[in-house]
Amino acid sequence: IDPATIGDITNTATVSATTTDPNAANDSASATTTVGAEADLALTKTTTTPVVGLGDQVVYELVVDNAGPSDATNVVITDTMPAGQVLVDTTGCAEDPTGVPTCTVGTVAAGASALVTIVTEVTAASGFQLNTASVTSDVTDGAVANNASSAGVSIAVIVPALNRWALMLLALMLAIVGWIGLRRAI
Repeated sequence: IDPATIGDITNTATVSATTTDPNAANDSASATTTVGAEADLALTKTTTTPVVGLGDQVVYELVVDNAGPSDATNVVITDTMPAGQVLVDTTGCAEDPTGVPTCTVGTVAAGASALVTIVTEVTAASGFQLNTASVTSDVTDGAVANNASSAGVSIAVIVPALNRWALMLLALMLAIVGWIGLRRAI
């Protein structure tokens, strides 16, 4: 059956012989089978920026693979933004969403894949932020365990570094403050 076939298909068999058949009306029979679409969608989510700082952008790549046997129609990816990240941009979506991106991918043919890129900005430094997405279709998917994927980023706290002269000046200022404190105590 062609992967694009959906609906009823009918198979008819006919019998014939070299001898005369007094009832030709019963020389064929048909069977109808209803074919439903089924597609095994799998979502893989990765990030090219696993360590970022406050205000940095995070790039997530989401790949939807369709193992078939049917084409998947009305494929939608829903990406739940973690607290501390806001949406900046998307590519590969039919719309340009704001907030929690819901990307309409459309049809993903059997054996094909689709790529969606989501860019966020880190707005809160909170150690580790996990971003999870899921994929759905209006075609039956008997293996839903692979329809969600996550990728996380570590938020690095940037500690400013002082050069050698600044460290010496800081040490000198601390020594003076300590000396003044001792003089007052006496």
